[in-house]
Amino acid sequence: MQDIELLQSFLGESTEMLDDVEPKIIEIQRIAEGTGTADPEMINAVFRLFHSIKGSAGFLQMANISAVTHEAETLLDLIRKGKARVTASHTQLLCRTCDLIRKMLERIQETQMDVGLEAETQGMVQELAQAIAGEKGGAKPPAAKAQAVEPPPAPAAPPPTPSPNPPPTPQASGQTVVSPEMAHLYVQDADEVLETAEQALIKIGEATEHPKEAIADALRAFHTFKGNSGLLGLADLERLSHRIETVLQAARDQQIDITCEHTHLLLKMIDVQRKTVAHFAKTGDASIMGCAGMLDLLAEFVPVKSTAEKAPEPQPIAPPPPPPEIHEPAPAPVRTEPEPEAAPAVRTDTPTTSTAITRRDIRVNIEKLDLLTNLVGELVIAEAMVTNNSDLQGLRLDNYERAAHQLNRITTDLQDIAMSLRMVPVDATFKKMIRLVHDLSAKAGKKVELKLLGEETEVDRTVAELISDPLVHMVRNSVDHGIERPEERLQAGKTEAGAVIIEARYQAGEVWIMISDNGRGLNRDKILAKAIERGLVASGANLRDDEIYNMIFLPGFSTADKITDVSGRGVGMDVVKKNIEKIRGRIDIQTTLGQGSKFTIRIPLTLAIIQGMLMRVSDERYIVPLLNIRESFRAERSMLSTVVGRGEMILIRGELLPLFRLSRLFNSAGAVQDPTAGIIVVVEDSSGRVGIMVDELLGQQQTVIKSLGETFGDVRGISGASIMSDGRIGLILDVEGIVKLAHDV
Repeated sequence: MQDIELLQSFLGESTEMLDDVEPKIIEIQRIAEGTGTADPEMINAVFRLFHSIKGSAGFLQMANISAVTHEAETLLDLIRKGKARVTASHTQLLCRTCDLIRKMLERIQETQMDVGLEAETQGMVQELAQAIAGEKGGAKPPAAKAQAVEPPPAPAAPPPTPSPNPPPTPQASGQTVVSPEMAHLYVQDADEVLETAEQALIKIGEATEHPKEAIADALRAFHTFKGNSGLLGLADLERLSHRIETVLQAARDQQIDITCEHTHLLLKMIDVQRKTVAHFAKTGDASIMGCAGMLDLLAEFVPVKSTAEKAPEPQPIAPPPPPPEIHEPAPAPVRTEPEPEAAPAVRTDTPTTSTAITRRDIRVNIEKLDLLTNLVGELVIAEAMVTNNSDLQGLRLDNYERAAHQLNRITTDLQDIAMSLRMVPVDATFKKMIRLVHDLSAKAGKKVELKLLGEETEVDRTVAELISDPLVHMVRNSVDHGIERPEERLQAGKTEAGAVIIEARYQAGEVWIMISDNGRGLNRDKILAKAIERGLVASGANLRDDEIYNMIFLPGFSTADKITDVSGRGVGMDVVKKNIEKIRGRIDIQTTLGQGSKFTIRIPLTLAIIQGMLMRVSDERYIVPLLNIRESFRAERSMLSTVVGRGEMILIRGELLPLFRLSRLFNSAGAVQDPTAGIIVVVEDSSGRVGIMVDELLGQQQTVIKSLGETFGDVRGISGASIMSDGRIGLILDVEGIVKLAHDV
């Protein structure tokens, strides 16, 4: 089970890293084309991400991913050291590398093994190697200094050869017997200490001034790790930590200037230590193959006298007397190891303060979050039933009132926390569009600039997953159908490069995601002609513009003259609408022929609980989302009128608004008929404000949204249902649907 969880964690983290690395690769090219030089910070970020994926893959013995990421890392290393320039071929190659890694991750998800893509892996490795060799003048690239510690790849080794005196329990090198409890505590502590050291080294590598505090943090972490390793008699880990400590001491005392080369090598040493600790946890063996070479490599960074094997000045909390005669154990177990870089992934969200290093994150199954949200919803209903119990009406119960108030406060806080656990920024979804636009524009021979706005806007995780496909289809259409070729744009008096803007923002209790472009716009006449040709509308029918534009969402509807591998089959926009409707969302179109189009996706902020106003019409209960309500009042006779062709209207502060009666829309018998005797509720949707007439307002309450289910399907004007405090069912009104229904009636 632990191995499966580790694998799933690797797949999730690697996918997130790829989502992060692709936009950075394209941004590197954009900056290089504009300034002629690459952005060092951006290149280092991409390098670290590939390094993290490679390390985790090596730790899990995934040879294909390790091989590809290693070559990509080597190419990036040349670029960041100024030995190679950023070119379009480099970025395309790195993007295709990301594609192959994604394919590998999908295969691993299906088979639990990194197999089946060896031919593609070999081809990509050769392409990357050729690019590297080309930057080095055609010669076979020599191994980098930091890679000198890597053992050569070996065929599968035989099982470990037991030593002449096999230990009865897991134990380290030398004579120290390690109990299972000691080993468990050591491994657990090592994970935290090495994580602290790793984060400190990343801060050191990114520092612009002498990183005194970060060096001190790293020094303390390695000192602790060295002491713990010595206590258990883990000689190789102790010696390696001591030598790293020596390098950091020299940097702290400013005897050497710590550089990216130093931090890169030290990060690799952490990878080796992590892998060794993991192997020790499984087998009890903590020997490091090639340890002497690593020590010699570290010795090159500091004066010889500083590298003498002596105990450093600080004393460990648990003094680790080094056991004698343990530096070269013989015979050593024979093991097949991946390259020393192999280790769990380095976190890419580098902490900005020392306190951030102690943060601990965990991955939680989304099904558990769904269950938590459902339970909170049931708690909200139960709390409403308790606090609105009819048996307690009219009684003076001070203690009960205080307890009920406290219960309400705790329930509200719990609801907010449960909702926040499901909220994720849309930036990960938006960033996927960068690669999409880059590839589509290159294939179509167009120049397209993509601008992302409001990436920090948070939505429910389910929403983020379901809007991904609609965004892909809509952006694809914008680039393929909307944006013209450069020569067409110049002839039309436009700039050579087209623009696609994706923006997210909060609006009236909803999240709006807008995709706009400055291309051709939708051709109303062409859409109408196609609809008539297919028999969707009668010739000469009098249709509004929005009705005509919405025909592009019909299954199989397309006005494309030519079908391409990108679009033209009339499938994409149908998928868009279905996915948006799954999350109770809507999509609007604004377009001007020759100037461009704007698609606005409007989705609920939360899919589970809303603040609603409970209303009564006859014996029925209805709920309107509070964010849609602008005001409520009892009308006077002078405010009411009837306009020919528009129906009943109500005058509010000089503004004439349509007035709709819910009793007529839903055929409720016994409702109040006189508008002056009922309550007028002014609600607002995207098309404006309207008045809704109800019999009575029953109060505000938290409303748990329940689906109507497949039996009822989609009911116009109704977005869901909820259980009231008295156990009755209340229907949740879809304000926009109500307005459209009223207009149709």
